[in-house]
Amino acid sequence: MLNPTPHFARPGDRIRAGFMSGIEHVRRTIPVADGFEQEPTYPAGSLLVAGDSTALGAGADEPGESVAGRLGKRFPGLKIRNLAVDGARIADVEAQIESVGTERFDMILIMAGGNDVLRFTPLTRLRTEATRINASALAIARHVAWMPPGNLGAVPAWYWPMSRIIERRSRRVRAALVDVASSMGAIYVDLYHPAQADPFAVDAQRFLAADGVHPNGTGYSYWTAALLERMPTELRRRWRCPVMRPV
Repeated sequence: MLNPTPHFARPGDRIRAGFMSGIEHVRRTIPVADGFEQEPTYPAGSLLVAGDSTALGAGADEPGESVAGRLGKRFPGLKIRNLAVDGARIADVEAQIESVGTERFDMILIMAGGNDVLRFTPLTRLRTEATRINASALAIARHVAWMPPGNLGAVPAWYWPMSRIIERRSRRVRAALVDVASSMGAIYVDLYHPAQADPFAVDAQRFLAADGVHPNGTGYSYWTAALLERMPTELRRRWRCPVMRPV
């Protein structure tokens, strides 16, 4: 028989199939992005970006519209390395950070967690992985900033009851990462809002890409502003200062 109707043995199978169908739709709708990097001759500071497709800027028209790209434009003297990988979960960030060896950075920005929401990473394991990654990041950076996506259940890509399930998962992943960040002295950029107050749900056409999940250029501008509000003042000042060139 061609294209047989799938048999769902358990009540949750249909919902899980809906999740996977939605994830595949997202992957097909927008292309894989190239992460923004820059390396000025005389850097005023350094930033390592790790994470998933949001760290690459998926959904933006060009790399310069991503969070990393907007930081590069704001701080032209800032050295930016971007090691993010499309589809990465939080567990995958550890290998990204370890790949730089002993190279040091002013800050490591971790943009991950969305795939852990959608693929149901167990929360106990998530906490353990995030704690280990935060420790690895602190070994080579003075500051660590976590910036997972906000309320993934509020975006228009999902229908009820999937939207309700994803919203609950988003809250739980957020709570786990907030606990890890606060206990280890890391920065947490909180993008979560209830659906009725979430700008990405209220004005999806303005902030979201064609897949209905990733931010577009305007959405990444919103994320960048949220990050800048949480960054230490001394770091922003130093990154803005031009470095004196040797004569």
